[in-house]
Amino acid sequence: MGMSVTAVETLNRQNEPEVVFDFHSSKYDAKNKRCYVEIHTRTRRRGFDIEHRQIYDAQTDDLLAFTKIENGKKVGMVFDHEHRSTSSENLGWDDANGYIDGMMSEKRR
Repeated sequence: MGMSVTAVETLNRQNEPEVVFDFHSSKYDAKNKRCYVEIHTRTRRRGFDIEHRQIYDAQTDDLLAFTKIENGKKVGMVFDHEHRSTSSENLGWDDANGYIDGMMSEKRR
């Protein structure tokens, strides 16, 4: 394409997302003998502001629920078959966010 190595590196750096925050936490549930991992990230890139929150069963690597906010639009879903939805607001975001909060709290339902 006729681009120098320096020009390609500069272009690649311009397209890298800015990490606003990125953290994870884990919780062992002794009652169910399961370990859960929450991953929460927020990035910005060229007019896109995206926040993801996910919870996994660490032993099976199953995604149990996720939430996403992209430029203010919310969506979420719970994949745990034992979960009963409590809300369909914000395309499932409220329900999934509540599920993740409940799973990661010290006092589980």
